[in-house]
Amino acid sequence: MTRVIITTFFVFLCAFANVMAQKQIPDEISISYSAKSQFFKTVLLEISDKSGINIAFQDEIIPVDSIVNVEARNKPIGLILDDLLEGTGTKYKIVGNQIVIIVDEYSQSEEMITISGYLTDGQSGETLISTNVFLYDKSAGTTTNEYGFYSLTVPKGTQRIYYSYLGYDVDIKEISLTRDTTISVEMKPSALLNEVIILENSTLKIEETAASIVEIPLDRLNSTVSVAGESDILRVVQNQAGVNSGADGFGGLSVRGGSVGQNLILMDGIPIYNPSHALGIFSVFNSNVIKSATLYKSGFPARYGSRMSSVLDIWTREGSKEKIGGEFTIGLLAAKATIEGPIIKDKASFLISYRRTYWDVWQDLLSNQFANTSGGEFNLRYFFSDLNGKVNFKLGKKSSIYLSYYKGEDVYTSNRSSTIPGSNSVFINKNETDWDWGNEMAVLRFSHQLSKKAFLKSAIYLTNYNFDTYELNRTEERQDSNLVGNEFLAGLYSSNIQDQGFNLDFDILPNSKNTIKIGTNIIRHNFQPGLLATSDLEDLFESSDDITKETLSAELENPEIDGNEFQFYIEDNIRPNQHHSFNLGFHQSIIQNRGKTFFLPQPRLAYLYNKNKFTFKTSLSFVSQYIHLITNSGLGLPVDVWLPSTETLAPQKGWLASAGMTLKGEKGYELGSEIFYKEMWDLLSFADGELADINQGNAWEETVPVGTGNAYGIESFFNKTTGRTTWSMNYTYSFAWRQFDRLNGGEPFRFRYDRRHNFKFAFLHKINSNAEFTMNWSYASGNVVTWPTGVKEIRDDNGGTFEVLIYDEKNNLQLPNYHRLDLGFNFYSNYKKGRMKLSLGIYNLYNRLNPFYVNVVKAGSDPIIFEPEQLTLLPALPSLTISYIF
Repeated sequence: MTRVIITTFFVFLCAFANVMAQKQIPDEISISYSAKSQFFKTVLLEISDKSGINIAFQDEIIPVDSIVNVEARNKPIGLILDDLLEGTGTKYKIVGNQIVIIVDEYSQSEEMITISGYLTDGQSGETLISTNVFLYDKSAGTTTNEYGFYSLTVPKGTQRIYYSYLGYDVDIKEISLTRDTTISVEMKPSALLNEVIILENSTLKIEETAASIVEIPLDRLNSTVSVAGESDILRVVQNQAGVNSGADGFGGLSVRGGSVGQNLILMDGIPIYNPSHALGIFSVFNSNVIKSATLYKSGFPARYGSRMSSVLDIWTREGSKEKIGGEFTIGLLAAKATIEGPIIKDKASFLISYRRTYWDVWQDLLSNQFANTSGGEFNLRYFFSDLNGKVNFKLGKKSSIYLSYYKGEDVYTSNRSSTIPGSNSVFINKNETDWDWGNEMAVLRFSHQLSKKAFLKSAIYLTNYNFDTYELNRTEERQDSNLVGNEFLAGLYSSNIQDQGFNLDFDILPNSKNTIKIGTNIIRHNFQPGLLATSDLEDLFESSDDITKETLSAELENPEIDGNEFQFYIEDNIRPNQHHSFNLGFHQSIIQNRGKTFFLPQPRLAYLYNKNKFTFKTSLSFVSQYIHLITNSGLGLPVDVWLPSTETLAPQKGWLASAGMTLKGEKGYELGSEIFYKEMWDLLSFADGELADINQGNAWEETVPVGTGNAYGIESFFNKTTGRTTWSMNYTYSFAWRQFDRLNGGEPFRFRYDRRHNFKFAFLHKINSNAEFTMNWSYASGNVVTWPTGVKEIRDDNGGTFEVLIYDEKNNLQLPNYHRLDLGFNFYSNYKKGRMKLSLGIYNLYNRLNPFYVNVVKAGSDPIIFEPEQLTLLPALPSLTISYIF
């Protein structure tokens, strides 16, 4: 441990000792300067002298003897010159390393010119999402859409356009604009080995939205230490402020006090119902195919509907249009392979990626070892896999068509048996478990550039989500090898959701001050939940030998619940000037189910003020959700039950508000804070210990508790970026409550994801061009669970007694606080035919035994005193991953 601490300390010293200086463009050098009643020419000479930049001019074209006043504090000299030259009929341009003042031939023109085009990766030809395009002074700017298209309207004349995207060199074009122009740019990656580039210059980004939005940095996806070395986007999302997770990262995401089922998680614009593998250890998103990821925590633009708490919008890559390439990765527990390339160079490409765990190989060995040492039988098998496939074609210069397919599955089986000798009999206990679940999705997308100011996007898709759990517990009593007794309990839960959808969206950019989005979504839902339980006391099966997953499936009659969902939205991002921005929107959902129609209007409003490195933003959103996710603990299994709204169960509804500010410093730091408040109603839950019989008509709907909830808190963050090093920390102090008339005596109780304190720290240092060090530490208040408040003694018919636990209060016990430290190193090598990445790390370095689950056990011999028994699932785990990219 001492060596680890010394090594870590040494890496920190290296991190803060290496600072990479960036060369600035002449007019971006900032100075502080003051002049009162000075001659125009004198001011120019003093600015030149103070900045060290030569400013060339002719006395004949400027008012050299005019008296001017200047007051600038740490301001780029380009902006100072803009203010000085305004109204003089002149402007400046960059010539080499100096600034030259020239006559502005378009100074009297009010004509506006539109620049449009596509931004792509210069090596692969893939389009780039959310690339910043803006004028030097940020008086006009925009970002590319999901297809890499942008449109920017600027004044006629010579303009300097910036194209900026994280991980790519900034491209600057100075263009004389006399008519509408098409400019498509191929961006050059800044880092060839690892797509990491740390920029200190804060002028390279224009803030385009007032929402509480986080662009998930993909360098963190590839660098963060994760379980078994498998990079995972949801792990990176969990490190954001305001995001909580279940025990040790399990159980999905809770964003600002919302439930897991209230997150809209999109893959290429299509909703994913269950984004997790291995009950939440990993996500369904293969890191090899992710192009961009954006998290919205509040202030949702109107184009997003159907969920209440957050939006995670993930887009996957299309495949290189330039050359055949790929990536092979192998880790301790999983392997994946990706291949991509052109079908027709510059016009069509493909991408195929497959990932699979091979835990089942190790499990077979462990099962055999257990059977040999215990004398019983034990077989355990688990694996998950993902398949991503894409094909896309350009149909001319303005249209493209895309075909995508995804299929992921989890398979878990367990068979155990043990023998217990009795006085005259032998008892054989047997347990069989079989779970499988997964998502499948097929999408056909079409895009078309209608004009230089309008873009059309459409999609037709089919999705299928299934979740099946089967369990059989039986006890056989044998005397002299003859079966004399047989008791069993078996159950099957099945849930299937099929969606058929159509999306039609338009991006309209009429001028530099408005970005309008309008569209409609139509979804046909089909829900098929089903539950069947049987035992030796029933006559459904005569013997447990007749019971299998297949025979239970044959007896199960899943009810079909259909529903139609129609969505319409319109939003306008209004930017009246470079300091103010408004996002106004309206989202209308119309739900039809069993003859009942719900109209769910959802207005949205967000405001942004941004000036001199200071940003203030606030938002108010009304939201609703057609479907419900409730947890059913029947059969002893944690089962997620997705159900639609019906004439009895209304859609979830709510509103959320937020306000915050951010300050960017001169030396690469950024700090900020944001408060939020959320109200929700028509929430569903199963009553404690109850199992709703969803196969028996509609009566079960009357028994489901319906309640309300609220959440509020404050988030603070501090980020520092300097040269090769970036580090960040955030802290969230929040509350989350729920209240149901039929639960907890009608009193409010803490929501299971109510972690009052949540602190996260991340550090990344690029040691040199071939190596980097990463560290993450997190601390959070423990989750809350329901703990028995007493014990009641019950007498049975035979005169015996047994104890029954009493649960009077919900979520009344807080588990121990959670904390964990992860360390990792990434090493890169470059070869003639490819490059290699080696990742070494330790997850949970100091082996913190964070609780995953707590059992209720008796405290010693006292029959009425119980204590918690903690189960820890993820101790200190090493990780080793090797990737080869060609």
